[in-house]
Amino acid sequence: MGEILKVKMLGGFSVTYGETPVIKEQARESKATSLFRYLLANRDRIVPQEELIEVLLGDDDSANPLNVLKNLAYRARKLLTAAGLPEKEYIYAKSGGYGFTSSLPCQIDVEQFCEHWELARNTRDGEKLSHYLRAIALYGGDFLPRAYSQTWVMSRTVKYQGMYRDCVEQAFSMLCQREDYEQALQVADRAVTLYPYEEFYRLLYIFCLYQMGRTREAVSEYESTTAMLFDELGVEPSEEMRALYHKITGSLEHVERSLDDILSEIIETEDAHGAYYCNYQVFINTFRFVVRHIQRNGDSAFVALCTFTDQNGDPLPPEKLKAGVQAYHNAIACSLRRSDIYTRYSKSQFLVLLMKIDQENCRMVMGRIANNFRRFCRDKDIKMVVRYTSALAKRNL
Repeated sequence: MGEILKVKMLGGFSVTYGETPVIKEQARESKATSLFRYLLANRDRIVPQEELIEVLLGDDDSANPLNVLKNLAYRARKLLTAAGLPEKEYIYAKSGGYGFTSSLPCQIDVEQFCEHWELARNTRDGEKLSHYLRAIALYGGDFLPRAYSQTWVMSRTVKYQGMYRDCVEQAFSMLCQREDYEQALQVADRAVTLYPYEEFYRLLYIFCLYQMGRTREAVSEYESTTAMLFDELGVEPSEEMRALYHKITGSLEHVERSLDDILSEIIETEDAHGAYYCNYQVFINTFRFVVRHIQRNGDSAFVALCTFTDQNGDPLPPEKLKAGVQAYHNAIACSLRRSDIYTRYSKSQFLVLLMKIDQENCRMVMGRIANNFRRFCRDKDIKMVVRYTSALAKRNL
């Protein structure tokens, strides 16, 4: 039996013939490689020359694009023969187009992925799960990620992402029906690894932990997930995620323990400096408690809102906003006391709660934050606008 041409297109692009690399995953991009890749992805048909010129040479002002295409085909053939393949017309011209030979045995991950997805959808129940799991194993990530900016790659990427989600959802459901939560967790964990910012996959993962009785891990995963999605994307947890969290926390059972044991669990173990950073829900609960406290004993507290914009008051682009947020964290760390707390309210806004402070001292603290912010943020286009009021104020600013 002859050697097989093995092609990886999901999560990267590489080609091997037997044990010999034809194209390595980190190889430099070239037009010849792009042609080879496009013909492999469309090896079930003859691709018209006009289509190839549009895909490969759309931005080039060549006087003779047909000759350029012919030269690219020649160079693409050389990629194969240089790797030790017999001298044959693996890339051939026919009927005004180009195709990739069917005589060379190929093993292409995206074709296998699609095949198992189709089989899973169209086969009887007893074999569905095995095909879904095989498709999941084959899916190594986005389709040709280094070429994502190309329109044809982008459309296929979205298509395969949808197919992968269907595989995960169906396989996860079947495994949970069988109460095989160990394998269901593996399916969810792999999906989270590939798409860490997809809440849907994290929801499956947390649900699985809960079903396995690992409730504290589920709560911890929820908290880290919601914090990451909000900090990185400014996205609040969905209603479905919130409902799952309430279900999990409602099921927590606490074994009777001594006060010392409980304190060792809840007390801060690190010698933290500066203000306490928390998520928005914790900030709300703390704020309400502080208001009750100061209403009773006569202390004062102030709440401040810090907003980041450009110098015209318009929203900042993501890269500038990220720089501004990092500078703000640094400024807060050296400007506030351990008794103060702050949270991120939205992508471009932070809330600060200052304890036992009057209006004049609040103004001075806000000035100190602004000065330190400017020290850490050298980009003059980033502007921080500060508003503050008493925590007992009855009206919004």
